[in-house]
Amino acid sequence: MSFRASNISKRLPYITILDLSFNNFSGEIPSGIANLSFLNDLKLDNNNLAGHIPPQIGQLDRMKVFTVTSNRLSGPVPVFTHNNIPADSFANNTGLCGKPLDSCSIHQMKFFTHSKVVL
Repeated sequence: MSFRASNISKRLPYITILDLSFNNFSGEIPSGIANLSFLNDLKLDNNNLAGHIPPQIGQLDRMKVFTVTSNRLSGPVPVFTHNNIPADSFANNTGLCGKPLDSCSIHQMKFFTHSKVVL
């Protein structure tokens, strides 16, 4: 099942908890999730998501819990400006890098030069 949420902020504008774990979603995490300004918890564990995590997710002021364990994500993790998200929230995604994980290599960064990351 493809994970598409381009208009999720219009359908669920005041949602605070979104747990889509264990749904066998595939594809990329839609950047539109970052428009959910009231979101406190976002759980996307144990799906088949690939690609990078949209850096805009790190700008959500209210985000307390963010987990994407056991997917196929790669690239730098977002910089969460208001909360520290622990490394175990990104477990079992061998392509992810950047704080709180290991630093990103130049190879990993070549496609993500416009993302806000801390190396």
